Amino acid sequence: MSKRPVGPVDNLWLRMDTPENLMVIDGVLWFSEPLDTEKVIAVLEERLPSRYPVFRQHPVPTRDPRYHAKWKDEKNFNIRNHIREVTLEAPGSQDQLQSYIDSLISLPLDTNRSPWEVHLIQGYGSGSAMYIRLHHAMADGTALARVILELTEDDPNQPDATDNRGKSAAGRKVAQSPADADSGASSDESENEGANEPETLTDQLVHSVTDLVSGASKVGLSMFSYATELADPRNYPDVAHLVSATGQTAAKLVGTTLPDTALSGNVGTAKNARWSDPIPLDQVKQVAHSHNATVNDVLVSILSGAMARYLVAHGQQPRDVSTMVPVNLRPLDRPLPSELGNKFALVMLSLPLAAKAPLERLAETKRRMDKIKESPEAVLTFGMISTFGSASPSAARMMIDFFSNKAVGITTNVPGPQTRRVFAGSPVSGVVGWAPGAGLQSLNACIFSLNGEITVGFKSDANVITDPELLLSSFTAEYEALVAAD
Repeated sequence: MSKRPVGPVDNLWLRMDTPENLMVIDGVLWFSEPLDTEKVIAVLEERLPSRYPVFRQHPVPTRDPRYHAKWKDEKNFNIRNHIREVTLEAPGSQDQLQSYIDSLISLPLDTNRSPWEVHLIQGYGSGSAMYIRLHHAMADGTALARVILELTEDDPNQPDATDNRGKSAAGRKVAQSPADADSGASSDESENEGANEPETLTDQLVHSVTDLVSGASKVGLSMFSYATELADPRNYPDVAHLVSATGQTAAKLVGTTLPDTALSGNVGTAKNARWSDPIPLDQVKQVAHSHNATVNDVLVSILSGAMARYLVAHGQQPRDVSTMVPVNLRPLDRPLPSELGNKFALVMLSLPLAAKAPLERLAETKRRMDKIKESPEAVLTFGMISTFGSASPSAARMMIDFFSNKAVGITTNVPGPQTRRVFAGSPVSGVVGWAPGAGLQSLNACIFSLNGEITVGFKSDANVITDPELLLSSFTAEYEALVAAD
C-alpha cells in the first residue's frame, strides 16, 4: 500500500473547503458526436490513474493534526466508481446541461476515496458532454487542464494532422501549461511524520521574507524564469530594487479592498455555471495587434466591460473591482510530474470597470497588466501560499479569507491547442472550466481557447449574482462594442 505525504500547498487546499466555497476544480467538455461509454472508460483508465497515481489515492489525516495528511492508495480501486452516466431529456439543450451542473457543483467530493469524479452526459444536442470535478489538493487548475488535453488526440480528419497523428497533447508545447516537474514528494511509507512538523506562522513568515530578500538574486530570478508572462529579471538588477518593489507589492495586497456592489455580498452554497457561444480567436488577435496588447489584455478588458454593464443594469455606477489571476510556475518544456500537485502563484488585478469606453478600458487593462508583470507579486504570493500551507488550520483560514475577500473571485485564461481534438473517437467542440473561489468570492471567470475559438465561462454565486445570463449577454455586447470601436 503506497503512501506519500500531502505537500504543504496541497495540504492548504485540502483543509480550505467550506459549504459556501468548495476547493473543487470544475471542467466541462462537449462533443459534436455521441461518446461511447466503454471507450471513455478505457481512455480514462489508461491516462489518469496509470499516469498519475493521485487519481487512485485519497488523503488520510494523520493522528496528530499538526502534521500533514498522506496520500494512500484507495482500497479496491475501480475507476467505474468515479464515473457517472446520465442522459438528458430531449432536446438536450445548453440550458439543461448547465442546470445539471448547477445541481452538482455545490456538492462536496468524498475524500474517503480519490476525490474526483467524471459525469458522462449523453443526449447533449446531437452529441455528448463530460463534466469533471477534481479536488484542488490533487492539482492546480492549469495542471488539470493539461491532464484533460492529454486525454485527447489530434483529429485525423483535419489537413494538418498527418505529422502529429498519434501524439497526445502532452507532446505539443501549445497544449502544455507552465508546470514544475519536481514535486519533492516521497512515497516512502515509513517516513518520519515528525519531519513534517510545521514551524510557527511567525517563523514561516520571517523565513519567507528572508528568502525573498537575502536570496532574491537566486529565488526571484528562478521563479521569474519559470512563470508565465512574469517580469523580465533584468528589471531587478540588485536586491535593494527588489526589496522596494516587494514592499510596494505587499502594500497593494494588504491595502486592496472590495467595494460594495451587485457583484459582491454574502455568498451561499448554490452556484451557477454558464458559458458563452464561441468567439473567433483571430478577431481578438487583430484587436490586440492594433493596440500593442496581448490577447489576454483584450479578453480581460471585455470581461471588465461586461461586469460594468452588469452594475449599470442593476442601477449602480461602475467601480473598479479586483480579481485574482493564477500564474503558473511550471516549465513549459517538461512533462507534468506523476504526483501532480499545486505549483502556482496568484496576482491581484484591479479590473477597470470605471473606464468610460471599450478602447479606454483596453488601454487601462494593458497598463495594469504590464505593471504586474514588472513586479515581484507572483514570487511574493507563491511564498505566502507555501507559508499558509504549513500554518495551523485556523491561521491558514484567517489569512486566506483576509486576502481572498479583497477580490470578487478568480479569473483564469487557458490557451489550448489551436487544432481540432478528439476524445475517445469523438471531436471536441469546446472546453471551459473554473478554479474554486474562497471566502466571500462570488464570481469566477474562465477564458478557454481551442481550435481558433474562445469560450468564456462564469461560475457565480446564486445568492449574489442573481442574473448570470445577463453577464453572458453583457460580455457579448462588450466584445461587439470593442470590435466596432477598433
